[in-house]
Amino acid sequence: MASAVQLLEAVIDYAEPEIRSAVVQRFEQTVDGNASAGEVCICFNNSIAGLIGLAPLIHKPRKETIRQICRIVEKKRPYPTLLYAKLVEAYLDDPPTVIKGLNKILVDKIELPERIRSVVTADGYKAGFRPNMRVLVQGYTTTTTYALFGLPPQVKKTIKIYASEQFRRGQSEGALLKKRLEEDPDLKVKVLTDDEAVRRLKDCVIDMLIIGTKVIGVVDDDLKVVNTYTDTDEQYPSLAKKSGIKIVVIAGKYKIWPSDLFHVEFEKISDASEKEKPTEFVIPGDWIHAVLTGEGIFSVSGFIHRYKELLYGDLDNFPGWFSEKMRPKQMLKHQERSSIMRKKPEQPVVEMGDDKAAFGEARKRFDSLLEDEEWYAKNAGKHVAIVGETVIVKSDLTELAREVYSEYRGQGVFISPIVRGPLVAHLMSPLDFKGSMYS
Repeated sequence: MASAVQLLEAVIDYAEPEIRSAVVQRFEQTVDGNASAGEVCICFNNSIAGLIGLAPLIHKPRKETIRQICRIVEKKRPYPTLLYAKLVEAYLDDPPTVIKGLNKILVDKIELPERIRSVVTADGYKAGFRPNMRVLVQGYTTTTTYALFGLPPQVKKTIKIYASEQFRRGQSEGALLKKRLEEDPDLKVKVLTDDEAVRRLKDCVIDMLIIGTKVIGVVDDDLKVVNTYTDTDEQYPSLAKKSGIKIVVIAGKYKIWPSDLFHVEFEKISDASEKEKPTEFVIPGDWIHAVLTGEGIFSVSGFIHRYKELLYGDLDNFPGWFSEKMRPKQMLKHQERSSIMRKKPEQPVVEMGDDKAAFGEARKRFDSLLEDEEWYAKNAGKHVAIVGETVIVKSDLTELAREVYSEYRGQGVFISPIVRGPLVAHLMSPLDFKGSMYS
């Protein structure tokens, strides 16, 4: 006779396949079409949180969907999201740990724009930013745009910014950067062909090369930054190094990988570069003048010291991902359900500011909105910010964060994905399941 759990899984498998397929399809579209690795990471976060956050148990069909999403990450966009895909898979039998870990990524990503702006405004001179300088930006990352938005007025109005044309996924990353940066009327950007960018680096008519990063790690105590390989005879960082041009790396903390995972990927990149046309280029730490994060501007040694817990950790003890019951490698072999699974997953909610009373009222308001079927049907899968009586709903988390920081800085702000939590103890209907992110 089939157990209650087996019957439940059969019902869910029958009722939800189209919805689960839509989650995977939406994620894959983001992977294929979005130039920002950070946005892919957030889409992964939201997709997984939506699937897990619907019930206190992760049933077999949903586990299979989660693993399918993780395989897409591994095959198509491993940097930086592969780390979180591996952690999610390792802790699938511990939903609270997964939600808590994903929540940490969400908080870091939401806070990054304001943090990195503030860092550059206050301490940009430490990285070498100054009036009338000439800066070449390689590629496109949203983190880089936040940093340049934070330049002091006297620098912003006189700096010359060049962007490499660099095509990826059918788009010019330079054109994307220009469009985004020129939302600020004080910033002007000129897009250069790859040949022109190379010439300027060789002729030393650039003062600083700014690069984003796919992922950062250490190998034998040396910092390594993985970036995109350009379709040029020589890579931009190599040319900058030869010409004595400062190389500044801009990165979010979520792109730091633990040593065990990074070492494996570093070897893969090294092997691939010898056998075929590379897709990644590794920049050694001794080439780098400064690393800029949302927490400060660091020398390479300072960066390693500041983030040593992340850099020298491993998948079994990565900060923010730890189960008291078992470690990831043990959990991968663990097949039986544990008491941990019956804990109620937390909603990945972010609270900003110091007004705890306002947060309490906002939570009540959010719970009330979730019960409004018309509002929920219209907004499920998006993100909401609640500030006093104001409710802001947007599909794009980055845009929501930008608006909140620009309009409501310093006030008590409540932000959450619009996803119904585990409100039903056992069985969710297909309609309820539509609360998942990207469904």
